[in-house]
Amino acid sequence: TLSLEGVTAFLGCDEDDVMRAVAEQRLHAVEIAGRLRFPAWQLSLRSPGQVLPHLQSFIPALEERWGWRSISGFMNTRQEDLVAKGRKTPGAWLEDGGDPEAVRRIVQSGGPSW
Repeated sequence: TLSLEGVTAFLGCDEDDVMRAVAEQRLHAVEIAGRLRFPAWQLSLRSPGQVLPHLQSFIPALEERWGWRSISGFMNTRQEDLVAKGRKTPGAWLEDGGDPEAVRRIVQSGGPSW
């Protein structure tokens, strides 16, 4: 996970912008040991300063279905239903331009592979 300061530096914005994104469910944040932390899976390492494409359309469903550890496990595990030159993690699928509906179906079914 990253700190609030780390996320603001990565995204090139201020703390108010990040907190607004969390409130609007455009970013996923968790409280760990009394501090706000941001799981790294939601940041696009291929496009510094960006989050994963279509992220905001998944955050409400992810948070409704699972806790943050399960969400991180899902986003970092290759899924049987996300195949393009091999199985992909949801994060890699979205970064590569995969259909976000395929990820949404897995989330809604509650049946990820891990």
